[in-house]
Amino acid sequence: AMPIDAYFGFVLGELPYRSLRFHHETVAGLPAQAWSVTNFTGVEKFTRETAWHVLPHHVVQDTGRHTRTREEPCDYRDNAMERYYPVKTADGRYTALYEKYKALAAAEPKVRFIGRCGTYQYLDMDQVINQSLISARAWLAERG
Repeated sequence: AMPIDAYFGFVLGELPYRSLRFHHETVAGLPAQAWSVTNFTGVEKFTRETAWHVLPHHVVQDTGRHTRTREEPCDYRDNAMERYYPVKTADGRYTALYEKYKALAAAEPKVRFIGRCGTYQYLDMDQVINQSLISARAWLAERG
């Protein structure tokens, strides 16, 4: 898959994305935390922490060690061009830019733009699968 702006050679400008760096840490001892995910919504460096010992089949009881993963936001250019989340602004400038790319895409009937990078929207996995199935059905219907 290719981001819609990259497909058109960034002729209208670049659509920005946030990315994530994952920091994994395994430490000795049993943690007190009884929940699996903590979302940090303030000014903390990390946005989310997953405590794997709370999830089934973790070996903390056998090893005496537990693992956690922390997610740190970054620009996608600083993370091997891995695009996670479209950047949204209060003034809607990037949404407006995407709409211009979408208009260009309308002139490409043989190309389907799907997923986060094709539709410039945050999508959960179930939404991506649904969008892909709808697109595949439309493509197949066009071919009889």
